Amino acid sequence: MERSSPYYWLFVAAFCALGIMSIVVIRGVWSAIGMGALAVLLAGIADVVIWRTGKKGRLSLNDFRNTKEFRAGFEATDRALAREKAFWSTHHRTVTRADVERIVRRDFPPEQFDSVIAVLDEYTDRERDRVQLAALKLADGNLARIREVFNSEWRDILADAEYPNSMQYGHGPNRPEGLAEQDWAQYQAWFER
Repeated sequence: MERSSPYYWLFVAAFCALGIMSIVVIRGVWSAIGMGALAVLLAGIADVVIWRTGKKGRLSLNDFRNTKEFRAGFEATDRALAREKAFWSTHHRTVTRADVERIVRRDFPPEQFDSVIAVLDEYTDRERDRVQLAALKLADGNLARIREVFNSEWRDILADAEYPNSMQYGHGPNRPEGLAEQDWAQYQAWFER
C-alpha cells in the first residue's frame, strides 16, 4: 500500500490510537512499538486483499469523484438550493412585538400572559421578535417548553419552527421537491389561525 493512500494512513492512525491506549492501560512502551509495526503490516495486507481492483491496482477516491453520478448529485443539490433561496427571498414574514403578544394571548391562558412574556423577554439575542415567535410555535402552549427551547442556538430555534420539513431532509440530492412551499404553508397556517 502506498503511503499516499488514504487507507494506509487510516490503518496507521487506528493502530497508533490502539497503541497509545495500550500505553495507558498496560503502561509499556514495547506495546506501542508493537502496535505501530502491526499497523503497517495490516495496512499492507489490506492493500493486497481488499483494495486491489481493475487495471490501476487501487481504488482511489478520485476515481469516484470523477463519476457522473457524483457530480450530478452536487449539481442537483445546487439547483434545489437556488430554487429555495429564490423562494425564501420572496416569502418571509416580518415579525413585530405585537405579533408575539397576539400569539401569547392566543396560545396561553390570560393569567399566564405576564409570566410567558417575562420568559420570552429573557431572550435578548439576534432577531428577538422572530426567535420569540418561533419559541412560541415550538412550545405549543407549554411555558416550561419555552425555557427548554431557549437552551438552543437562535438559528436552530428558527430552523425547527419555520422550516421543519427542510430540517428533516437536509440539503442532499434525495431531498423531495416542494419542501420550502410546505414549510411556508405550515408556518402561515400556524401564524394566522
